[in-house]
Amino acid sequence: MPLPDARTEDATEVGSESALLRGSVSAAAGPGTTCEFQYTTKAAYESEGFTGAETAACEPAGPFTGEAENAVSAEAPSLAPGADYRFRLVATNSNGTTYGRARALHTPLPPLIESEFVEAVGNTNADLAATIDPEGGQTTYRVEYGPTAAYGQSSAAATIGS
Repeated sequence: MPLPDARTEDATEVGSESALLRGSVSAAAGPGTTCEFQYTTKAAYESEGFTGAETAACEPAGPFTGEAENAVSAEAPSLAPGADYRFRLVATNSNGTTYGRARALHTPLPPLIESEFVEAVGNTNADLAATIDPEGGQTTYRVEYGPTAAYGQSSAAATIGS
């Protein structure tokens, strides 16, 4: 039985603290093929490779059967905002382990509200203003308001771009 085939693909849904890691595993390697993703900071990767890397279980978990490529993914939680990472897919069966090509991802910084103030207050309305630094990422904002600290209502979302 041959080794499994692991292909690492670009991450999607990359946020300031998480990302969806993606790849595919060939089940042509035989039954019992399983996989996981390894991820680590760019600095750790450059000094240690994937030694000591975090792991995330593939979804679906396998084991995989049949001849088709099986799309897999995993959530990489608790990432640091504004950091560079490296990740790869690892597939294993009874013949051994195959490592997908390492890929890079960068977590953006979250937007920063630099200032906010009320310009005018009426009996039933208020004019609000804010300065938002999108930190280079596509940014959407809304204003939350209400009669208590729980707010309870919000304005429609608006996009300011990056």
